[in-house]
Amino acid sequence: MNSVNDVLQVSGGVTISSGGEIVNSGRIDVAKSWDDSAASGAFTPIGGTVRFGGAGTVKQRSVATRNNFFNFEVTAGARSIAATDANADGTLDINGNVTITGGTFAPGTFTHTVAGNWDDSAATGAFAPAAGTINFDGAGTIKQRSAVTRNSFFGMTISAGARSIAATDANSDGTLDINGGVLINGTGSFAPPP
Repeated sequence: MNSVNDVLQVSGGVTISSGGEIVNSGRIDVAKSWDDSAASGAFTPIGGTVRFGGAGTVKQRSVATRNNFFNFEVTAGARSIAATDANADGTLDINGNVTITGGTFAPGTFTHTVAGNWDDSAATGAFAPAAGTINFDGAGTIKQRSAVTRNSFFGMTISAGARSIAATDANSDGTLDINGGVLINGTGSFAPPP
């Protein structure tokens, strides 16, 4: 088992092989791809952030045994989600926040779950869904850029917690764009901006 309590910078990719384990409460900076799709490898976030700073894919195991992220951040390059034999659905489960400050996050056609805040309000980041859904399963805010350059959601579900739209300096109108559908179910609630 390897523990990350501070900052670990990886100039290449991260692969967690069968039997390998990483416990993260700090920050892991990854320049290329992330692969924890091996059947018995383990990524255990007890906090902390995985920051993607270059082009690459994210591969994880199937839903039943998936290793979750706590905080997920894209700072540069293009980040896409890969469906693999080990992870036929290609979904991410993020138990903290999603932050896009640079580069592009292309979520594919999958449904990704986010428990914390969503922030793609930075002028240089891009959230580029051509399909798929973001499922918010916890309380938090959604921050996006201003209307001229806003990144839109394709589909959005609020399955638990209270979700609100934050008006920020970068997004002074506090508007949310969704190109697909919105479903609010379970104990979820949505508070539009005043």
